[in-house]
Amino acid sequence: MAEEKSVKNEGQSSKKASHSRKMPAQKPQKENQKSAAQAKSADAQPVATLAGKIECIADEIRNNPIKSFDKKDRPALIQSYEKLIAHVVREINYSRQ
Repeated sequence: MAEEKSVKNEGQSSKKASHSRKMPAQKPQKENQKSAAQAKSADAQPVATLAGKIECIADEIRNNPIKSFDKKDRPALIQSYEKLIAHVVREINYSRQ
């Protein structure tokens, strides 16, 4: 019988603990949603900045094709292009998941 009482006490205490855990957990979720919404609006400006930088890089590439550089400089430039393309493709693939 002593074992049954200890089991009941443990069961009751866990129910109370889980109930008390649920109430405070709901309030921070609302706060997290508000802070997430604020973070999204704050991120809008850096997104525009990054998009602008990407456009500048694209313009530079259009205005200065690889053939316009000396043959000795081309391998380093091509390696940089490959690195950039790999990063861009990786980011696109991650964003689709």
